[in-house]
Amino acid sequence: MKQYKISLCICTRKFDKKLLNCLQSISEINKNNTFKIYIVIVLNNKKKIFNKEFLIIKKLNSKHEIKFLYEKKIGVSFARNCYLNFIKNLKFDFCCFIDDDCTVNKNFFLNYISFIKKENCEIVTGPQLYLSSKAYFRILERNFKPGQKIKWASTNNVFFKHKILKNNIYFSNSVTKYGFGEDQLFFSQQNKLGNIIKWNNNKVYEVIQKKRENMIWFLDRSFKFGLTGFLIDKEIYGKLNGLIINFGKIGYYSYSIIESFFVNIFRPKLIFYNVLFNLFRILGRITSIKNILK
Repeated sequence: MKQYKISLCICTRKFDKKLLNCLQSISEINKNNTFKIYIVIVLNNKKKIFNKEFLIIKKLNSKHEIKFLYEKKIGVSFARNCYLNFIKNLKFDFCCFIDDDCTVNKNFFLNYISFIKKENCEIVTGPQLYLSSKAYFRILERNFKPGQKIKWASTNNVFFKHKILKNNIYFSNSVTKYGFGEDQLFFSQQNKLGNIIKWNNNKVYEVIQKKRENMIWFLDRSFKFGLTGFLIDKEIYGKLNGLIINFGKIGYYSYSIIESFFVNIFRPKLIFYNVLFNLFRILGRITSIKNILK
């Protein structure tokens, strides 16, 4: 039986508790002789970690090989591209990105290997569940039918065939003006080149930072989703087509507001947050139009 080689990338700014929690969950993954995990940690910092911290990480994941890379240019796109440059010419079957504030379940890789062998796709992604009691986080969680084709994936939970890296697509800084979006663009570009992305209900869990558990953060995030969404569309489809798509997205978000009153008729709190989420995304899209017409 073939043993699959999986390269798992975690990009991080520093050695801290959330990184250790992430690595702890990886150390508990159920495995058999069907795969071998190679962990690549990209430290996006001008300083290297101390030897004591390095030994703690090595001990925590003694069952897996661990490689440290260092990227001094600050920005998650630089860190992820550092990993791509390292891994693209090596012999691996699959690659995986996980954010450093996420934890995985024990069957994480077994589920993905089984799914990708059964389904005709190159990229698989799944849900990120926020470990918070705040209701508005339910609005931010993506949810699709198992096996459904989708257009993009996020690096908090994505598993893909190594061979897609031959396309020489890299993570762009052109859409990160508001702090995120480079991963959506990267996998959207892969999808545009014919690499099929499918959804599998293989969960990861994000521990929420306290500063995110307030309405101001939620509204700001929703607004920036709209701003960043236009930057991504413009990058993929060009300025004119991106502008046309932008109007279409405004219409779709408006429809989603109306739909939420019927879908969540007995859940008024979800209606409230869904309306705010889509309303602020619309404002972000409208602001993008104003900016481009200046």
